[in-house]
Amino acid sequence: MALLNAFASLGVLVQQAAYLTKARLNEACVAVRRAESAQNNQSFASAFDGAVAH
Repeated sequence: MALLNAFASLGVLVQQAAYLTKARLNEACVAVRRAESAQNNQSFASAFDGAVAH
């Protein structure tokens, strides 16, 4: 029975680790998307400024 409990608690730890890893990956993806979006906005703004200047 003790072995079964040990496996059960190990399973919970693995689930928690997977959940935390998934949350971190989601945060990283959001950060990358924000950075790409900011970069796109910046290049669009500079292209727009260039077009207006001409």
